[in-house]
Amino acid sequence: MNQMTEPYRPSDPYDRKLFTSRFCERCLRDKCGECGIETDAQFFDVGDRHYPAAWVQDVGTGHPRCTAFVAEAPPAERTFLDV
Repeated sequence: MNQMTEPYRPSDPYDRKLFTSRFCERCLRDKCGECGIETDAQFFDVGDRHYPAAWVQDVGTGHPRCTAFVAEAPPAERTFLDV
C-alpha cells in the first residue's frame, strides 16, 4: 500500500454489492477460484493483518478499487476452451 491509498471496507451491504459487482464478479482470479480476498474482507477487520491489502481507496478521490483485479476476456475474445 502506498501513501496515496488507504484500506477500503464497504460501509454497508449495498456498497459491498457495488464493489464486488465491479471487481470480484468480473475478475479472472475469482472465476478460477484463486481468490479469497472477498471472504477475508468479510471476516477480518481493516486493522487485522489478515485483512486484504488489495482492497484500497484512493485518498484524493475516495474511489475504491481492488489492486489484485484481473479483467476476464470480453465475450468476443473468449475461445471454446474458456467455456
